Amino acid sequence: MGITVSELLEQWYERTRYDFATTTRQTTEGAMRVLVEDFGAVSVDALRPRHLDDWHTTRRAQGHSRSYSVRISGVLSAACAWGIRRDLCETNPVASARQKREKGRKVKTPTPEAVKAALALAAKTDPALFCFVRIGAIIGARRSEILGLTRADFDPDLRTLTIRRVVIPTAGGLAIEERTKSDAGARVVSIDEDTVTVIGKALAAHDSPWLFPGRDPTQPMHPRTITRKVGKLGEVLGVRIHPHALRHYCATQSLGAGVPLPIVAARLGDTVGTVTKVYAHALRSDDRGAADALADTIR
Repeated sequence: MGITVSELLEQWYERTRYDFATTTRQTTEGAMRVLVEDFGAVSVDALRPRHLDDWHTTRRAQGHSRSYSVRISGVLSAACAWGIRRDLCETNPVASARQKREKGRKVKTPTPEAVKAALALAAKTDPALFCFVRIGAIIGARRSEILGLTRADFDPDLRTLTIRRVVIPTAGGLAIEERTKSDAGARVVSIDEDTVTVIGKALAAHDSPWLFPGRDPTQPMHPRTITRKVGKLGEVLGVRIHPHALRHYCATQSLGAGVPLPIVAARLGDTVGTVTKVYAHALRSDDRGAADALADTIR
């Protein structure tokens, strides 16, 4: 009857898992468990688009979002595409039953006033949190990347931070990987003089090699700890703020200030295409400003 979904997923994952970052492996393994439970014994070539359509409908009826089912079926699609190239199966039923992702909501970005208020409150209550929020707002790095910073990654003379590793929560505690989510390698990001001073003070307050040490100073802070701390700031201020919101803030403010798109993408560790897609609203605003400026030249 041909290779089953379960067999295909197992072979595909065994040969591709080492190309994935830890977080990607975790989400992929979760998707595979769902697929094996729902389709495991079914022959891949016996699957039809209508079966996937029915599955999407059932999942939505159970309260899952469309993006959830699209993410799960995307794993099956990747496995099928891999299997076709190796003559393990003949069809990719997911491609014909492809569900479009729900239209992305406009990224909710903290206002400059909200970020200033968060910094002011953190400065009074938690110097390490103040440092984290400052770095997040200035360079837009991911939570995992900021927590992966060490003393050696900070150059006060050149005013730079080198982002070269990520800290990821796992079932057993923490995983520290010498790679970033984009897998583009280390990137060097410039910072301002005030941020240099803030980081210097934070490092002077402890002897850990990590900029943000955990309870065990030989280890970095747990990602959930910083997320909880940032969230509490927002609760006190009456605004919704989280570590990734600081990334959005950095991107939108940079684009709004006229920083070239390739520079913004490089600082974020993203591709120009990703930044264009995620922050289209900021680019549209900048585009309108360009139109007005050009119109002023011929008035």
